[in-house]
Amino acid sequence: MLNSISLVGRIVKTVYYVHDKAYIDIEVKMPFPLEIGHETWDVFSVQLWKGLETMMEDVGEIGLFLAIRGRLVVSDEIQENSLLKSTIIYAELIETLNKYFYK
Repeated sequence: MLNSISLVGRIVKTVYYVHDKAYIDIEVKMPFPLEIGHETWDVFSVQLWKGLETMMEDVGEIGLFLAIRGRLVVSDEIQENSLLKSTIIYAELIETLNKYFYK
């Protein structure tokens, strides 16, 4: 099995930190419209690999188009005597795409 994910979207929230881990929020268009003529967008939080953290702090701005390749990671957290599992998108490669859209 292969654990891989690819996303193309734009930044809606620049680098922020949760428990010393860096994240960005990106907006991704849904592949199929729910209604004719109405586009829907999903927002995903993406955890950044250490090298990408500094890159996104330097060049990441709201509205920047990105292509992200990474993997899904399960995070375990203990809250109020219960174990919570959540799936995180962990970015391993990011390419900025504005150069293809704007001249």
